[in-house]
Amino acid sequence: MVLGPENFCYAPRSSWGAVIDVGVGHTPTFAPWIQRETGAFVILCDPTPKHMPRLRSWVKEHPRTSLLERAVTPVTGPITFFESTAQESGSIDTTHTNRGGAGRTIEVQGISLDDLLDQTRSHGEVSLVKLDTEGAEFRILGEPSPALRRTLLRCPQWLVEFHPIPQTRTHFLAVLRIQQFFAESGFRRFSPNGTDCLFYR
Repeated sequence: MVLGPENFCYAPRSSWGAVIDVGVGHTPTFAPWIQRETGAFVILCDPTPKHMPRLRSWVKEHPRTSLLERAVTPVTGPITFFESTAQESGSIDTTHTNRGGAGRTIEVQGISLDDLLDQTRSHGEVSLVKLDTEGAEFRILGEPSPALRRTLLRCPQWLVEFHPIPQTRTHFLAVLRIQQFFAESGFRRFSPNGTDCLFYR
């Protein structure tokens, strides 16, 4: 296992195609690290309007990167998103603590995991998806189904940052249920801290 800053990690592979960085923030940190480590093409995926000028500039300055201005959601289509004034992170999760302060509710475009993998495959086979969706992971991954299993099996590594209580009102049992579903789908798990989890096969 290779560990990096901010609890980033990945399992070594013989070759790397594309990596999708979901929930980038105002300045990429995971993307440059994973690109230095693996040489992968990196797709930034973030819906936050206030981040866009800096992210667009970053992509222009860094070869083998692209930007997808979308929120990852259970189904593709418009969705309500809260953009915090004071906090870096916004969320579609209505219970996220960042929604307690100043900000605005806006409509952004959402994209499902399947459609995300379809749309980005032109950059190569997707080797890893990082999901930092500020509580939306429980809506995206929280309903086990054969369709979700097929989606997860399309990518060999998923790095998921979970946001249970106190960041959201979602109990830690939901984290354990998702971990179990990954295990039942043939993935092993590594976690440096209990809430950032790498699922790999």
